[in-house]
Amino acid sequence: MFIEVLLPLRLSRPFTYRISNDGICLQRGQRVIVPFGKRKRYTGIVWKVSAEAPAYETKEIEGVFEDEPLITEVQLKFWEWLAKHYMSYLGEVMRTAMVSGLLIEDANTEANSAESPSEKMFKRAQPKTEVWVELIDQKLAEQCIKEAKAAKQVQVLQCFFQLSSHLEPVAWIRLHQLSKATTSVRRALVQKGIIGLVERPIERLKAIASEGRPFELTLAQQNALQSIENAFDQQKPVIFKGVTGSGKTEVYMKLIERALSSSGQVLFLLPEIALTEALTLRINARFPEKVLAYNSGLNKAQRVEAWYKVLKQDSSVQIVVGSRSALFLPFTNLKLIVVDEEHDTSFKQSDPAPRYHARDSAIYLGQLCKASVILGSATPSVESYFNALAVVGREAKYASATLEVRYAEALATQIELVDLRAEYKRKRMDGFFSQTLLLQLDETLQRGEQALFFQNRRGFATLISCQSCGSVKQCRSCDVGLTYHKNESVLRCHYCGFQEPFLSKCVDCGSNELHEQGLGTEQVEWYLKERFPDRSVVRVDSDSGSSLLKRRKALKEFEGQKHHILVGTQMISKGIDFKNIGLIGVVQVDQLLYRADYRAQEQAYQMLLQVAGRGGRHSDKPAKMVLQTYDPDNRVLKQLIEGRDHDFYSNELEERKQFFYPPYSRMIRIQFRAKSESVVWEGASWFAKALKQIEGIEVLGNDSPVISKIRNQHYQQILIKYPKQLSVHHLKATIFRIQKSFEGIGHFQSIRLAYHVDHI
Repeated sequence: MFIEVLLPLRLSRPFTYRISNDGICLQRGQRVIVPFGKRKRYTGIVWKVSAEAPAYETKEIEGVFEDEPLITEVQLKFWEWLAKHYMSYLGEVMRTAMVSGLLIEDANTEANSAESPSEKMFKRAQPKTEVWVELIDQKLAEQCIKEAKAAKQVQVLQCFFQLSSHLEPVAWIRLHQLSKATTSVRRALVQKGIIGLVERPIERLKAIASEGRPFELTLAQQNALQSIENAFDQQKPVIFKGVTGSGKTEVYMKLIERALSSSGQVLFLLPEIALTEALTLRINARFPEKVLAYNSGLNKAQRVEAWYKVLKQDSSVQIVVGSRSALFLPFTNLKLIVVDEEHDTSFKQSDPAPRYHARDSAIYLGQLCKASVILGSATPSVESYFNALAVVGREAKYASATLEVRYAEALATQIELVDLRAEYKRKRMDGFFSQTLLLQLDETLQRGEQALFFQNRRGFATLISCQSCGSVKQCRSCDVGLTYHKNESVLRCHYCGFQEPFLSKCVDCGSNELHEQGLGTEQVEWYLKERFPDRSVVRVDSDSGSSLLKRRKALKEFEGQKHHILVGTQMISKGIDFKNIGLIGVVQVDQLLYRADYRAQEQAYQMLLQVAGRGGRHSDKPAKMVLQTYDPDNRVLKQLIEGRDHDFYSNELEERKQFFYPPYSRMIRIQFRAKSESVVWEGASWFAKALKQIEGIEVLGNDSPVISKIRNQHYQQILIKYPKQLSVHHLKATIFRIQKSFEGIGHFQSIRLAYHVDHI
């Protein structure tokens, strides 16, 4: 018997191994131990079982971990699609998809070890256990307590009955903590036949206890729910467009309830880890002890436990709330997939391969599982909006539902533009702040309301330059200037993490005339603290706390109104329910609008609407949002203020069509990196010339990206645009043939390639 085994390596195909033991019967998806190379052993997945011998010498498998498949058939098909669609190796998909605790490896470096490599791997795979105490004879136990001859034994039994109201087994560690008994006391009770000991795997995922609370939908929510359910009957993904604060989550709850009623599993995807905790608690309040928060906050053992529980359809993980990696869990009865904030760029995996998009992958997974898929957002991506349009000659790919009324009739935020050109001319500026914004802030604080300041750049200043000699402090490893962090008095690179102390003198000319350029959240915080010394200002960004816990604490304190002003980056723009926001300030809105990206205006519009949605959520009067700009006539800002969503999307689609950008085309970005700048440029140029021989596609580049050097690696890129009707499989196969020729040129072997398909 022979099997094809998939390995978690940068390999495009499985490898064939033989099974000498006739008693071993393997199935597709089982975990096995196989040798690879001279001394290494890997955990592999059975890809195919075959009775035919290959034409070459094969190695023998060295062990089987489980009797049943650990990977479902749906997962294997999903992996195959990911590898093909995102142009990555099948082994890379396996390494990303499986939790690291299941991918046990052994390099066999200990030559004199008494254990074989496979034995060591088996031992590492065994779950850690703990002792549980079960009651064997209740009458004997009651008699022992009544006679009261052995005080310590009596105490153990009394504690057991106290902890176990229904006489179910109790963990010894809990019994020991309560009774303070030793193992010798426990042994005596075992010998008397009163209790027994069993070993169970340690459970690290504890269900969250809560009392389920009923809720009623508003009429608008009921109408949206009916539209979504009608669309599900058509077996189409649904774009659910609901304004911020409209109560989309309550609609999701009803859909989850429907999925659970048929014993189905639910996957709820969120773009950021920080959002999972609050939503998990909220869903758990509705569906107690059925929710798992799956994100990087879980350790290796917890992830393994979650994997097994999902595979076995354990009721405690019937609803999985997580970031994009939750897509890879082994669901066996998936009925509903919710992708909230579907427009968010965090759903795109940049590194390592596969460089997938969780939203698009979720739609394909839904097709494989025959699960309903809903994509929720107040500001859908242009591609999703387009997919929900029905035009002449083309049926809508997605169905759509809308929720345009804010929950409990909360008023929408009023947006005001401040023309910085006029403010500077009238000398009404204080640093980066206009008098208009400061006056609004003062009035807001006087009313006892809170203010939120949004600035999507960290640090105090984005550049430090010398006014005497013109030198700029640059990172040693990256092609970027160092960001000044005043609180720590350091200059830091936000790409590689390099930092050096800030010196008040220029190291090149000795001048003291150092100039701070650009604005970051830290400078906004410093200014507001100086301007309003009697007010509490808190900053929330990836620099403000060393852990996610500290940032959560700051947000909770602000929500509890312990702080008056909150300054933050995009992490404060979504999924957070503030009750007393009276003012939202955006100091430099032009930073968002004018970037070298065809999606810049779309992303600016989405981000500003999300930030605006933090205001007026629990108030009888609207919050105000002040946007400072040098371009008050900008189309996007006008459409934002006037609430003309339809016009915004129409204009965006018109521009995309004119310049042949998605959704009217498809795109692949090929990224090249190497230590040598000349080699990477030469290699990318060779590749671009080869691509330009392919008919029917448009090749842009090669050229340098905005940041052309990161961690001493030089970058080049090529952008391929092609029409949707072109055979994508043929195109990708042609690109791979070019890559094979490229890798055969010795001069280019130091260059690493990365494919970003459906470049987002």
